[in-house]
Amino acid sequence: QYSKIAVENDIDYGLNTKILYNAPTFGNTSTAVSSGPFWRSQARLAYTLPNGPRQLALQYLNSHLYIFPAVSDYTNEKDLLPANTPYLLISTGKSGSDQPFLRAVSSILAAFKPAEKDELIKSAKLVPAIQMIFRKGQKSAVSLADYLSSKSHPAVFDAGEIDLVKMIRLANNLDASEFPSVVQMRVLEENQPIPGIDDFTLSLPETLFNTPAAIARVIRSSAKWHTPFEPKNRKGATSNRVEIAVFAVTDKSVSAPSFVTLLYPENQKRAYSAQGKILSIDHTYNAREYVDPQIFAKRNWRDDYHYDDQGRLIGWSRSQGKKTTEYTYHGAQVIETDPEGRATKAQRVGYIYDRGATGHLEAKSKPINAYLSIEYINKEDRRGIITKQ
Repeated sequence: QYSKIAVENDIDYGLNTKILYNAPTFGNTSTAVSSGPFWRSQARLAYTLPNGPRQLALQYLNSHLYIFPAVSDYTNEKDLLPANTPYLLISTGKSGSDQPFLRAVSSILAAFKPAEKDELIKSAKLVPAIQMIFRKGQKSAVSLADYLSSKSHPAVFDAGEIDLVKMIRLANNLDASEFPSVVQMRVLEENQPIPGIDDFTLSLPETLFNTPAAIARVIRSSAKWHTPFEPKNRKGATSNRVEIAVFAVTDKSVSAPSFVTLLYPENQKRAYSAQGKILSIDHTYNAREYVDPQIFAKRNWRDDYHYDDQGRLIGWSRSQGKKTTEYTYHGAQVIETDPEGRATKAQRVGYIYDRGATGHLEAKSKPINAYLSIEYINKEDRRGIITKQ
């Protein structure tokens, strides 16, 4: 029970971001943020709050597990969750859909042999063990191959897939000494977008979060792309989130998954050549569809890319309404050309953000007081070299 002071400060309600209990804890909140442009499930709130994923990781390694309904974030038509992690359990549906999950978790905890449960708690493996058992205990997880596939690790689970007897049996037979520790990861090196050339969101990093058992990226660069696809376990639905699960496997046991996830923008349509070169990006695609304003900024333009005879990028045309502006491959706006139509003078461009009436960030280009002078070796040269800047 919560004290009067805790209740007065809303600590007893919604997402737990403040309390780390001194004993194994599981719970739920059948609530969501339901009003305003930043509406979302408690799970999506946890993934997008500053330090929210870090708090989830601390809970995971300190024997805490929370269960939230997906509400409108995950339906037959859409999936708005920006990442997949082992930190939570998310149920398909609205308030009350999390009840079978609470029963499953309590049954798993009750089925552990006391000595094994004590060892799991001491070694920070209690919730990872629950996650492994819950995922192995899906009706569709018949084999180890099933467990190591996307079948057992959706971002959101269906209560109809719970095999409670299988979960109880797995928990009762678990040997804590044989169960692998959490697979912990850290980023050593990664590609970075080139500002103003393949990225136009300078104040929005691609890093959504780095935590020990989950690394999440939001892809903003035009240099990286994955076409929307139909997940194997969701017929008729499409996803823009690529998930890579990482396991520790021994002869006797297998760990809970850790995840690397990549979220691609839903409000873009891209075209590529047969050689894999980017031909166009329409940033107005799906303009009326909801995209998370906490993650993606809107851009109301289309870029069509141009290449020379050697396949090298020479610039792009940006269409915005009825206006078309030319850019060099340096990301500068063309302001003077030679008789061949090649840029001889260009102006650097910066990008600012304005939060519109809907609360969504909108990217806007703004020329800055910096210029490039460009010269060409001969008439065949389409790229040129910068002679003054």
